[in-house]
Amino acid sequence: MTDYTRAIYDYLRTLGDVGEVVPTAIHPYLMKNFDLTPEEARRVRAQAMLNLKTRGMAERLNTRGRYVKILAE
Repeated sequence: MTDYTRAIYDYLRTLGDVGEVVPTAIHPYLMKNFDLTPEEARRVRAQAMLNLKTRGMAERLNTRGRYVKILAE
């Protein structure tokens, strides 16, 4: 699986700055820009968000919600 973490973080930064909570549409973004199936996009989103949380860069406020807090660069 290609590492989409940087692409997702860059997408989040287009929505807001560090410290902000932003509404996202990561799943549709991945499907549109990387031609992924819905299942692939869900898997990629989950892995990338785990990577971002581990690195302290971003965190989903609710695993089923669309809001993400951008923590650092």
